[in-house]
Amino acid sequence: MTNVCKDYLNYWRYALNTTEEASRSEYWFPTLAHVAFFSLLMAADKENYDTEPGDQFIPTPINKLYTAFAVLSFIPTYSVFSRRLNHLGMSKSIAKLIYSANVLGYIYVYFMNKKTHKEIEEIVGGRKNFAILASIVTVAYTSELVLALKK
Repeated sequence: MTNVCKDYLNYWRYALNTTEEASRSEYWFPTLAHVAFFSLLMAADKENYDTEPGDQFIPTPINKLYTAFAVLSFIPTYSVFSRRLNHLGMSKSIAKLIYSANVLGYIYVYFMNKKTHKEIEEIVGGRKNFAILASIVTVAYTSELVLALKK
């Protein structure tokens, strides 16, 4: 079995283990595989591409698959990042902080998908507030990726 397959299987095998260590490849191969998988699902979801400002998000089977996989892989992703931090000798508090921001991002996206574009504008208070929220989640993801790159 190749190292890529072993690393991906270790991602699921140690899904609840935050005490061991993870190498860069154990972190990056599953991460890149999931990014590719999510990208393919989003590209296949043609029903939600051309929505008008008053339209509501259309729940399609692809959206349900995307959501189910995101929920299923959230804890193993947190675990592998915690194990990566263990390997680097860093505090797991960083993982908790970053994943707290990610959870808020997931919850935000979940609830906003049930609203029309106009309702979202009213709730968020315009594009400025949305940009602030998006920036917080982006900083969290970027921090995770930068930390995971270390040797």
